[in-house]
Amino acid sequence: MIYLAAALFALNACISLVMGWRAFRRADFLPFQAKATGKSLDQLTPGVRTVVSSMFKTIGGGFLAYGVATLALSAELLRGSKLAPFGLLLSAIAFLGPVTFAMREVEDFRPDSGAPTRMAYTTATITVVAFLIALLGLT
Repeated sequence: MIYLAAALFALNACISLVMGWRAFRRADFLPFQAKATGKSLDQLTPGVRTVVSSMFKTIGGGFLAYGVATLALSAELLRGSKLAPFGLLLSAIAFLGPVTFAMREVEDFRPDSGAPTRMAYTTATITVVAFLIALLGLT
């Protein structure tokens, strides 16, 4: 059971690391962002482009940090730590909560934008399932 829970948490970590790497290296809006704003990054003033670019790096750093922390806590879970599932759940709430909320805001503003809201819901669901499996496996 613990191996299954750790694998599910590792899946979330990999998703986060890929998203973080993509966001950190971004030179233009993601397609859903461009559709929501109705502009490309090149159409914005240099000051706004600089702010948006720095926000991409901040967001990418957050995804990368969450992915690394999730992998580290998954390793602790495999070692039998009774606190690891709670650390994994709390870090997911702290990170995935705001991400899910932000995706939902974009989707509410522009329903046809293609915001990855389902991906946010899916990763949150994987986290809860993995947490419950980990609790069962540690008892």
